[in-house]
Amino acid sequence: MKRWLIIGILVGVILGVLFTFLINRHYSMVQSDAAYAYGLSLLEKNNKNEAIAVFNQAIGIDRKNYKPYIALGKIYEAEGETGLSLEFYKIARQLCTSDSAISRADKRFIEDRIKELSRGN
Repeated sequence: MKRWLIIGILVGVILGVLFTFLINRHYSMVQSDAAYAYGLSLLEKNNKNEAIAVFNQAIGIDRKNYKPYIALGKIYEAEGETGLSLEFYKIARQLCTSDSAISRADKRFIEDRIKELSRGN
């Protein structure tokens, strides 16, 4: 009886830790996506410097979210900062691993930008 109680407690602790990890990961993804969306709204209002700061915050919240890297790549490309733009696009390419339709379209965009900017260097 005592052995089953210990096993039950251990299983409960392990499941609790796993559940907490999954919830925290999901929460970070949601926060990062919200920051990314806010950064896009700032760009629409021509608040480029604030948008850059918010995109960097989105990356700080979830470094695996490739979307802010694309946005920063676009900003720096528009400013003629080809080297910096390429770095952001390359990071986005590494992180864009999902096989959803949106991710596939993003991958094509990233690859096109990297090819185009690499030709100019």
